[in-house]
Amino acid sequence: MDETTPSQVPYATSAFNEELGARLLLNFSELNAEQDDPINRCGGSDCGRKDEPEWIREADQVLSELAATRAEFLPAINYLPEVTFLRVYNKEGARTVYTVIRDRAHSSVAFLLGEGLRYQPKSDKLTIYPGIIGSYPNFIFDVPAAQLGLFKARMKSLKAEEPKAFEAVVGVWGVRRTHRRFWDILQDITAWQQEHQPLQSGIFDINRYKNL
Repeated sequence: MDETTPSQVPYATSAFNEELGARLLLNFSELNAEQDDPINRCGGSDCGRKDEPEWIREADQVLSELAATRAEFLPAINYLPEVTFLRVYNKEGARTVYTVIRDRAHSSVAFLLGEGLRYQPKSDKLTIYPGIIGSYPNFIFDVPAAQLGLFKARMKSLKAEEPKAFEAVVGVWGVRRTHRRFWDILQDITAWQQEHQPLQSGIFDINRYKNL
């Protein structure tokens, strides 16, 4: 790898990757499939999707505080698998689903072998997608809308060496394979996708599902 030839792109900050990504989004916004991403690219107090009911906008706002934060400052990321479904439901029985994606950071993705040698776990982040991405969910959290703020606070308070504290979070909101309503919840998420993403809907493969 040539690490000596300087870039011809002038940067204003030392966060080169983040700055380049932001500039690409700004200059080529018409090519961006998700032009409006209030959850992962908000950083303010109005991060909900404008076309959703108030309770979903409030859920978006809460979850935006977990998105796009490096694992160095949000150690809870280290406990999460690659793809987690998050079902949120209100007292009237309405529900919505998010996909929590663990974005694994690498120093380079130019090589086929030795991927583990280039992991940078402190730089991992979460992308929280409103809807379902992925056919192989690794875990599910099932959280009442009224408890979503507490769920967020518990996740933000986790430390790097507190596996028992994370187990406590899973014990309250996690859906392990042994959960008495495991199949009901998975089938409801399948039904939600059929209602909202019919072209992408199908049967989820849970061979890679973890018990955390």
